[in-house]
Amino acid sequence: MLPDRGLSLHCQSIGDNCEFGLVPRNAGAEPLGLLRFAGVPVRHLIRALEHRFEGNAEPRHLHVQFEHHECMLRLARYDVLYHAFALEGDLDPAEPHQRAVRRIAYPNPTPTAATKPACA
Repeated sequence: MLPDRGLSLHCQSIGDNCEFGLVPRNAGAEPLGLLRFAGVPVRHLIRALEHRFEGNAEPRHLHVQFEHHECMLRLARYDVLYHAFALEGDLDPAEPHQRAVRRIAYPNPTPTAATKPACA
């Protein structure tokens, strides 16, 4: 176990792959993070950041797929692939999609004139 649980709560994965998501877990922490157990090509991550992940929580952009019998979720708009932590056949096929829609939508504030940066 890592000695600094607090430090791990201040680190976020930028989506290279899912392995960084294990770092806080090994330190005894379970922080929320959209890309914590995800992988995304850098060019798509840059586009997602430029667009402030606009539209990422729309259910029509979320697809359930299986790789080696593991349930994976793809945010098609930005080509983000992440683990659903379920095996094929363990769940009702609609359940991973419904859980992911709730997870991705929270927190997903829509920028307003008051919250949008002046440079955006």
